[in-house]
Amino acid sequence: MRIFLMLVCCSGLFTLSSRSLSGLGLGADFCPFHLLPRWQNTHLAHAKLRFCRLASGKNHQKSSGKPQTRQTPREDGDYRNLYAVNFFDGKTWDSTIVPPSSREIYLLANHEHALVLRETWLYYWPLTGEYRADWAVRNNPLEGTLVVDGLKGDIKRIPRDVYVIQHNLSGPGEQSSIYWGEEAVEAYETFKEQRNGYVLKMQQFNRAKRQHEAEIYELLRDKERISTTYPEAPIEPSPFQLVSTEPNYGYRIDLPVGTYRIVLETPDGLKAEETSKRLEIFAPMEIGVQGFMVFEEQRWTVPDEFSDTHTYLYSLPGASLYFQPYTFARFDHHAYTMMKNPQDSFTRKKLFEWIPIESDTSTETIAIGSDNLSLSGYRVDQIAGSRVGYSINRVSRQDKTASFAAARFDIGEIHARSSFRVGDSGILAVLGTGRSSTIELILIILCGIPLGVRGVIGIHRIRMREHNEL
Repeated sequence: MRIFLMLVCCSGLFTLSSRSLSGLGLGADFCPFHLLPRWQNTHLAHAKLRFCRLASGKNHQKSSGKPQTRQTPREDGDYRNLYAVNFFDGKTWDSTIVPPSSREIYLLANHEHALVLRETWLYYWPLTGEYRADWAVRNNPLEGTLVVDGLKGDIKRIPRDVYVIQHNLSGPGEQSSIYWGEEAVEAYETFKEQRNGYVLKMQQFNRAKRQHEAEIYELLRDKERISTTYPEAPIEPSPFQLVSTEPNYGYRIDLPVGTYRIVLETPDGLKAEETSKRLEIFAPMEIGVQGFMVFEEQRWTVPDEFSDTHTYLYSLPGASLYFQPYTFARFDHHAYTMMKNPQDSFTRKKLFEWIPIESDTSTETIAIGSDNLSLSGYRVDQIAGSRVGYSINRVSRQDKTASFAAARFDIGEIHARSSFRVGDSGILAVLGTGRSSTIELILIILCGIPLGVRGVIGIHRIRMREHNEL
């Protein structure tokens, strides 16, 4: 009943228009689920889904923001020049597009990025309030030299070059690499050889498996057989865990912190239309802060980022949490958001956010409350059969099949309405399950505040409209 009431109250949050939110100073990125316990319900949890599409800049990134009003939206579409950006976000590779309506491109300093210039069919998508590219209609690369002006008289000319991005999914954590020029061609050829070798091994395994099953079937049919020995089953090859993009042509960007002006210079010496942008190169405000990626046993696919910076993590009795040590970095919220989505016009300046950048393999124990929990390796196995799901099994940290290394913390009923210090300054708060839970009552009241705000704004607008009519 309490969860139902909370859902009803939270529904009022979505009735607020973007104009009302902006007037309140909250912005469109205000999320009502941030007011709720993170582990209370899977439907209420704030899940961050990231789709990394790196092939030839074919990205259709989703966002709740509206496009910047620097250009009239073209709902019918048109052939336009745009930047397709493959960028490194501090942890892995991601991609986005920069339409003509966006004037800036944000990238991390001292990291390699790839800018791809294309002529494609660009159209406005009203449902998300963004421009999108239809690469199937047209996908013509633009040739020329990228001119980078440091605004201090230093001009750098970058030629177009071939590149490849590869992801190695073996072991805990994702290892990503970018290759340029001849190294890119060699890396892609090596990838194809390894992939073809894996396909050949799988074909041989499938033939051996069919032959083994046929032999077992014949032995079982032989009623006069006395021996109980059977031929050994063939061993399946290890999964192929290397992912690669196809070779693509782009411009290599690796610059220090600063503001630059970029434009594409065509082979005949002219400036290509719609390619002039301001390039903002930024760096982390702070790096090397200890934090955790927290997995709940029943929701392993949706980890929660928990930086050890006086932040709270809420859970319920009966949950089993896995704390994986991570190194966090503090970024400017506006710059980091614009790097992810240049069409987001609702970011707020003078704010920051903590981003996990890499797994911390040097940590051996984690302090949770009065206990020092040792880290162990865990392997996530899919459950075979009609039951859909997975199981998390403990293995050695040195086991190559380990999915991650973490410390497990089981929350019992006796931990209700209590809190634990995690690390240096993080707090794990366990909510109560009784009817008199003060925290849940406060949350319900907080969720009802937007309904009251919405009502006040609506009454004010009605009165203003009546006043104007008089």
